[in-house]
Amino acid sequence: MSKRLLELVLGRAASSSLSSAKSLPRQVSSLNALWRREYTSVPDPVLDDASEPVLEYASCDESAPAEEYLGSTWQEAESNHNHADHSRKISITRKLGRDLLFDPYLNKGTAFPQNERERLHIRGLLPPSEMSMKVQYERIMKTVRAEPEPFRKWIILSTLQERNMTLFYHCLVNNVAELAPIIYTPTVALACLRFSTVFRRPRGMFFSAMDRGQMASMVYNWPIEEVEVIVVTDGSRVLGLGDLGLHGMGVVMGKVDLYVAGAGFYPARTLPCVIDVGTNNERLLGSHGYLGLQRRRMKGKRYVELVDEFMDAVKLRWPKAVIQFEDFETKHAEMLLKRYRNNFRVFNDDIQGTAATGVAAVYGALAVRGKGPEAIVNEKFIMCGAGSAGVGVANALRRAMVKHGATPEAAARQFYVFDQKGLITSARPTPEEGWGSLARFVRPDAALAEKSLLEVIQEVGPSALIGLTGSGKLWDDKVLAAMAKSCDRPMIFPMSNPTDRAECTAAEAAESTQNRAIFASGSPFDDVTNEAGERILVANQSNNFYIFPGVGLGAQVAQILPISNEQLLAAAEALAACTSKEELEQGIIFPPLQQIRRVSARVAIAVIKQSMREGQANTNTIRKLMPLLYTDEERLDQTLLNIITSPHQTYEPDYASLVYRGLGKGEKSTSR
Repeated sequence: MSKRLLELVLGRAASSSLSSAKSLPRQVSSLNALWRREYTSVPDPVLDDASEPVLEYASCDESAPAEEYLGSTWQEAESNHNHADHSRKISITRKLGRDLLFDPYLNKGTAFPQNERERLHIRGLLPPSEMSMKVQYERIMKTVRAEPEPFRKWIILSTLQERNMTLFYHCLVNNVAELAPIIYTPTVALACLRFSTVFRRPRGMFFSAMDRGQMASMVYNWPIEEVEVIVVTDGSRVLGLGDLGLHGMGVVMGKVDLYVAGAGFYPARTLPCVIDVGTNNERLLGSHGYLGLQRRRMKGKRYVELVDEFMDAVKLRWPKAVIQFEDFETKHAEMLLKRYRNNFRVFNDDIQGTAATGVAAVYGALAVRGKGPEAIVNEKFIMCGAGSAGVGVANALRRAMVKHGATPEAAARQFYVFDQKGLITSARPTPEEGWGSLARFVRPDAALAEKSLLEVIQEVGPSALIGLTGSGKLWDDKVLAAMAKSCDRPMIFPMSNPTDRAECTAAEAAESTQNRAIFASGSPFDDVTNEAGERILVANQSNNFYIFPGVGLGAQVAQILPISNEQLLAAAEALAACTSKEELEQGIIFPPLQQIRRVSARVAIAVIKQSMREGQANTNTIRKLMPLLYTDEERLDQTLLNIITSPHQTYEPDYASLVYRGLGKGEKSTSR
C-alpha cells in the first residue's frame, strides 16, 4: 500500500482535512483514485446515500467483463478466496458521533482506532482502551461457550448482532458448525415461541392484513436500495410448532443470517419479512403481549390477493432479489410456489430445499453402501408425512429415479406414503380439494390400507424410512428393527424439526439396527459411541443449510428465472459430490458444516450451469460464458467460482476503515 493511501486510510492526513467541508470532495476523489491504482482488481467503493448503512463493493454480474474472472484454476480460486485479505476495505459513511455508534452495520465498539475516533467525532464516547477484533471475538466466544443454556446463547448472540453486525458475523462465520444450531434450528424454535417477550429492536419488515393497498409504498420505508435475498413467512407452520403468526419472524431472521454465513451475502442486502394475516393459535389470540394481529387467519381469495400485493411490491422495489418462502402451511405452500415461480425469482425451502437435501442424503447413503447414484432406481421408500416437505422429498426422489432410467410410473410405485390416517391408497376417498401432487403416490393396492407402518415394512421390504411428520417419537424399536431385517444398511432419516419432533433419535436407531443404520436427521444429534468412547454410528444432519444458500447465490448471480426442479436436483448432486471417499467409509454422508461456503459455491455453480442448459442467460456475463458450457466446462467452472467468491460478491466480516463523506449541495443533515 502506498504511503499516501496509508495516510488517507489511517487518518494522518484525513483526520485534519475531513473536518473541512471545502476540502472534502478533493479528499474523497483522491482516496478513490489512489485506491484504484493500488488495487486494480477491486472496484470503487460504493458511496452509500444518506439512508444506507454501508455497501462496500458493487455487484459483479454486469460491472465487470467475464474475461476478468478467467484464467485461474479451481484450486487456485478456492485458495485465493480462503486466503484473500478482505480487510483492505474502505466504507464511506455520512454518520458521525452517536449516530455512528448506534448503527450496527458500522459500529466497531471498542475496536475503533484512535484516528477514527478523532475524525468521526466519537472521541470521549467510548472507553479509552482500544481492543482489536481478535480480542473482541475471543471475549464473545468465551461468554457464549460458558453459557450452558442454548436459548441464553441465542440471546447473547442476538444482542451482539443488534449493536455490532460485523463482530456477530465474524463469530458466526468462524464457528458456523457450532453456532448454526443456536442461530437456527433447533434453538430458534424457542426464540419463535417467545418472540413477543424477547423482542427489543425491529429487524426486517412487517407486513399485515392492515396494510392492504399500501405495500407498494411501504417497501420504500426500507432504507436499502439493493436487496439480493428476501426470506418471507406467514408464520402458519413454523418448524414443527404449528401456527405462530407473527412469531414466524424469528425463523426468517435466522435464515438470512445463514445466507450471510453460508453464501457470503452482504448483511445489508438481505431482508427478513413476515406477512401477518392473523393466527388461529388460541394461546396467542388470548395473549395481551402478542405483537401480531389479534384476529383469525385470513383465508381464501383475500389471503391470496394480499400475498400477491406483497410479491408485486417487493419486485417493484427490488426486481433482482431472490425470494424464498419459509414455513407456509401445506395447503398454501405448493399453491403459492406454482403461482409465482414463472414470474418471480422464488423458491420454497420447505418443499424444494428439504427435497434437495433429502436426495443428497440418499445419494450419500448409496455411496456408503458402495453404490453409485444410478442405484436409486432400486430403492423402496417409506415416507412418513404427506405435508409440503414430505411430498417435496418424495417428488424429488422420484425425479432422480427418472433421471437414472426409471419410468415416472415405475418410480412412483417405489413409494409408500403415510399421513396421520395411515398409508395412502386408492381405498381412501379423494379429498375435497383433490390429491394434488400426492396423486401419483396413491397406492393402487387397497389391501394395504388397513395395515400399520410396522406391517407395511414387514410386507414390502423397504430400504429407506424417511420422516417429515413433526410428530415426535413415531418409530419405536419394532419399526426400526423391522427396517434392519428388510435391508442390511437401512436408511433411517428422521428429518422433522426441531429435535423433540424427530421420529427417533440416533441412539435408538443404532440400538435397534445393531449399528447398521445409515442415519440422517433434520436436527442435530450426537454421534453414538460405545462404552470405550468409540463411534459406532454417525449422526449425520440432513440440514437444508447445505442447499438454500447456494441455490440463492446461484439464482442471484445469474438472475435465474424460473428456479426449476432440475436446478434443485443439480444442487443435490453437487452437495453429494462434496463428501470425500474417506468420510463415506466412516458412514459420513455430508461434508463438515464448517466448509459451508465451499459447499455453497459448488451448489451455486451447479445451479447456474443447469440454468444455462435450460437456455437461461439473463446477464451479460452469463451470455458471454454460454459457449464454454459446450466447449470447455472445466474453464466454465473455474470462471464461475472466481465470480461468486470474488470480494464483489462475498462478504467477509472484518472491520472496514471508515471515511466520513460530508453533505452534497442542497442536502440537509440527517445526523449530528
